[in-house]
Amino acid sequence: MFGIGTPEVIGIVLITLLVYGPDRLPQMIKKVVGFLRQIKNVTDEVSNTVSKEIHRIEQSTEIKEARHLIEQNRNLLNESKTEIHTALNKPVSQPMQDTSNDQPIINDSNNDNEPSK
Repeated sequence: MFGIGTPEVIGIVLITLLVYGPDRLPQMIKKVVGFLRQIKNVTDEVSNTVSKEIHRIEQSTEIKEARHLIEQNRNLLNESKTEIHTALNKPVSQPMQDTSNDQPIINDSNNDNEPSK
């Protein structure tokens, strides 16, 4: 942690022991450990907050993309609706004939001589 190895920690403990004495050394170690825990808690909280904000921004981007796709589909549907209305309201060039009395045309040219089964 902080790029400090074992020899450095031993050196710091020895210097602290010489400066503060053996009676106050445990209190100093407790204070240092408490301070390092506070730093770790703060960095964890900042990391969590940044992660939540990044997630929120990603969701916001996904929502914008979804809205854009919905708008595109809405435009396509409106265009299709307009085309359908135009095609339905287009006048017919030839009037439709009543074919209810017409006789069906049977083209059975291959089986002229064969009896029906």
